[in-house]
Amino acid sequence: MPKVFSPTELRDGKIPSLADFLLTAEQIHFALNACDGVIGGFVYGSVFHGTHDIQSDIDLFVLLLREKEEGVFAEIQKLQGLAKSKSIPFEIVAIDQKTAESSANYIGPQFVHHLTLAAADNKLIKSNPFKRVMLHPIDQKDDALNYFQNRFRMMNKGYTQTGCDLRDEKLYVFLQNVLQLPMHVARVVLYHCNIRLGKDSNREVMKKYFDITSREAYNLFFQLLVINNRYQNQLREEITKGYDEERYCKAIKELIEGVPLFLKFLRLNFTIIEAKYRL
Repeated sequence: MPKVFSPTELRDGKIPSLADFLLTAEQIHFALNACDGVIGGFVYGSVFHGTHDIQSDIDLFVLLLREKEEGVFAEIQKLQGLAKSKSIPFEIVAIDQKTAESSANYIGPQFVHHLTLAAADNKLIKSNPFKRVMLHPIDQKDDALNYFQNRFRMMNKGYTQTGCDLRDEKLYVFLQNVLQLPMHVARVVLYHCNIRLGKDSNREVMKKYFDITSREAYNLFFQLLVINNRYQNQLREEITKGYDEERYCKAIKELIEGVPLFLKFLRLNFTIIEAKYRL
């Protein structure tokens, strides 16, 4: 997930060290391998491919024993504290085995497909957890519709708040969600068009997305990537040349000005889903 830093984080020097990413990921893997209530899981992310940067995070999926969940959650909370102390975002999805094996399971086939690809070259914890996850038949149309409804809700709610004080931390959570939107939407569209990725890479997503989408949507996709790259370059400059709050806030305002283009991209891709499922 491409993190967007707040001015406060930059001013206070809360920037993760690239060297700390792998060390922290290995510590998470070691601790959960030794944790009694863990059945299986994955620690995954770009850190294991050596392609991580200061905007990266570490991801965890863990399947646990309900009877020992308090101990597992206590261990995960310690690991969250460890990651936070190093300013490394740590994203967690956890589920107990009884829920995973029941109709209450909230781990869907699309997530399992993505995680299987993402975890292929990363760190397995004990055993493959998906052997214990019951994948229920789902209505693909409803699944796609729910995804886009949630994204529209997020975009519209966040867009109304972009005129707030730049010191509001919620703004940076929203902008982070905005920057991850193009790649995530492209993956969802590919999945619902029955196009499966051979590996978990942004390059392959872009290649396959180009094969199925309109020239307008693909050109807009690249335009949004340029906006992201422009922010990344400004972020690097703030870190390497010294932080200038006025200059950085200008870059944040440029991100905000680009929000309508991200919303347009979401709408264009919804038309693909509408045509696919005749909504």
